[in-house]
Amino acid sequence: MSIVAPGAESLDDAQSGYLRNDKTVRSPWSELNAVYPIEGGTLIRSESFKDYNTIKIKPGIYRVQLKVRGGGGSAAFPVTTVNVLAGKTYLFSSVLIMDRQAVKAVYKEIDTSDYRGGQ
Repeated sequence: MSIVAPGAESLDDAQSGYLRNDKTVRSPWSELNAVYPIEGGTLIRSESFKDYNTIKIKPGIYRVQLKVRGGGGSAAFPVTTVNVLAGKTYLFSSVLIMDRQAVKAVYKEIDTSDYRGGQ
């Protein structure tokens, strides 16, 4: 599901940032779950039956929560902070840490014009 966060409705690609799932990373499987402005509140709420693939967002500092599926149906919800810049896309994934006992949210920044759908 692709959505536009409140405040980014009238922004074009050069004025906004994008949060996306990194489709090149397969394990552990993760997806965008919620977005919180650094100053508090909730911008995009976690909803059980929504899978966010792409979130268009206005520039600013946000905490981004991922949902990471583990073996046996368990899930983890790591959070990372990102400074979203205009014209940039942030590809989110997760990595196993601590001898594969914990998970960490990570991202890489690319120019939005360079995004090719994870290819």
